[in-house]
Amino acid sequence: MTAPPRQISGATTGTIIHFVRLVAGEAGVAQLLALAGETGAGHELEDPVSWCSYATAVALFEAASTVTGNPDVAFSIGEETLSQYAGTEVAALLRSLGSTAEVLRNVALSATKYSSVSHMDIVEISKTHAVVTAKAVGVQRSKHLCRYTAGNLSQASALFGLDPGVVVEETCEAEGDEQCTFRVTWDPWSHPELDPARHLRYLRDQLTSLSARFESLQATATELASAESIDTALAMVTQRAGLAVQAPQFVLAVRIDGGRTRVHSIGLTTEEADAVATRLLTGEFDDGGGRLVVDVASTQGVYGKLAAIQPAGTGFFPQERRLLAAYAGHAAAALEAAAALETSRRRDRTARALLALGQALADARSPEEAAERLVAAIPAIVDCVVATVFLWDEATETMRLGAASGLSPEVEALLAELRIHPSQTPVMKGLLDNRQPLWIRSNPLDPLVTSLLALVGEETAVVVPILRDGEVLGVVTAAGDDSTLTEDDDVIERLAGIAGQAAIALDNSRLLAQVRHQALHDAITGLPNVRLFREKATDVLHVAHRAGHPAAFLFIDIDRFKLVNDTYGHGVGDDVLREIANRLRASVRMSDTVARVGGDEFVVVLSVLEAAEHAVLVADKLQRALDGPYLLEGDDVLIVTASIGVAVYPDDGDDVENLLRCADAAMYAAKADGRHTSRRWVTTAGSW
Repeated sequence: MTAPPRQISGATTGTIIHFVRLVAGEAGVAQLLALAGETGAGHELEDPVSWCSYATAVALFEAASTVTGNPDVAFSIGEETLSQYAGTEVAALLRSLGSTAEVLRNVALSATKYSSVSHMDIVEISKTHAVVTAKAVGVQRSKHLCRYTAGNLSQASALFGLDPGVVVEETCEAEGDEQCTFRVTWDPWSHPELDPARHLRYLRDQLTSLSARFESLQATATELASAESIDTALAMVTQRAGLAVQAPQFVLAVRIDGGRTRVHSIGLTTEEADAVATRLLTGEFDDGGGRLVVDVASTQGVYGKLAAIQPAGTGFFPQERRLLAAYAGHAAAALEAAAALETSRRRDRTARALLALGQALADARSPEEAAERLVAAIPAIVDCVVATVFLWDEATETMRLGAASGLSPEVEALLAELRIHPSQTPVMKGLLDNRQPLWIRSNPLDPLVTSLLALVGEETAVVVPILRDGEVLGVVTAAGDDSTLTEDDDVIERLAGIAGQAAIALDNSRLLAQVRHQALHDAITGLPNVRLFREKATDVLHVAHRAGHPAAFLFIDIDRFKLVNDTYGHGVGDDVLREIANRLRASVRMSDTVARVGGDEFVVVLSVLEAAEHAVLVADKLQRALDGPYLLEGDDVLIVTASIGVAVYPDDGDDVENLLRCADAAMYAAKADGRHTSRRWVTTAGSW
């Protein structure tokens, strides 16, 4: 729905309603609104900051005439304006001009405080009279507005405690003349001191005006102190500025700590306000042409602009600049208070988040698990869209993705395939050399960085190394656009806190992984030991059961291995065991498991097989692999053979213990046959 034109100020429509209320009470107000076609309660029409269409104002004047039974009610309402708004900023501003003549001299300027569709001018002025013209702009002049204007003009002298002026409308646009012409005369000697009662009323009005100004500023400060958010506070400032400085439109545009631009407005659509805000902050929208612009500033700096906007060709009183600047000062104070409060809250959130992160990382069992918990916490600590943790692989001297958040599965899969070597990117090489945080944007000298930013779809990123005792364990990154991720020390500080936690967690998880590896692997061959063998074997049987295919256990015993240790020593024996482990691993699939379960005993677990007979074929293959010569120091050659027992799931057993026992028994049968052979346990025959 299109907003109504902002043509007549709420100061005028509010006076109409106020006058009818005085004459006919609330029932009269209800009748007024009904006759004028206003279905609401009228609160907005009584708001001095609000504006309405010219047609609405004319309808209210006509309805007021009917309700009060006074055909010339518009003149009386014009007279009432001064008494209703005697304590407002507008009356104070007019009174500050010093005399009736000066008020009328500025009548064209002051008219814009109430109407954007009426042009007024002063054509003759003296100490006792003035001639003022008025002409409608873009609307049909109503006689009600002529009489309202006359009532207003009569009160120019009353501003200073003098008798009201006498107003004669010599020509009338509403009656067919080219324009309205008002002759205003007043007695400059009817000074209030000559009438004690009037003098007292005059002084009381001045005191009321000063008190109202003080109370308005004080109320603004109080409301700002209790505002729930910075935007609530800025909206209050904009609203109160609209009460102090009469204009159809206001725009407040500020930015704090390089963050997003905050825009609040009166009388403009969101799109219009945003466009004005952009011009305000770039300096393209300044004073002149019906605009009054002041800085939102304090001793700490300039945060933005506050602007009051009148129709082109009109202007403002000098005092209005000071008033607008006072409210702009309130806005600056609100920004600084809110910024300080937000900084305190953010640091509290950061401390809590880091504490929670530390607790979450305490039991991370691997670098990858630690990385997952890190990226889950980063967006809560750093205002970013994408978070990643890259881990340094010492063996390949490359960075690989440990975990990521905020990415699509497709993009995350692409990053997971990357192995980034410092030689590929000057940015990473500089990071590893200097070990200092970096802000990264698209860089023509580093195509890889540019392509990575494009891949994640963000404009900028901050990268902080994860350091432990001077060693680089990886990097944490936060990426976003310039409106969410601003380049400042606070972001670095928060991400550095995460990197510190990451260093401890990665170091601990690496040590934990080493301890776990040692606990689950054979120290000589690096193969899984008995404990890990049982875990893996159990998993293989579960998979075989779900797939409906056989699996197999191959129990391998090296023939007469004691002679190797006795002849060549345990050092050579360990080397031979390592070579045996390598040959076994090379002879089976990646999905199969090779474990060392005793001094010279190994077990191979074959996962899903197409047929049980394939297990015997694999055993023969392992025999051939182990038969090859083993070269020792001094060019000695050692020949090693093995006896292998085979048990097949589910034919020979359905759990690890039974299958291992059957395979072991079959192995002993192979040894009884003369060693260097293999046998399969056959459950149906109760033997091999």
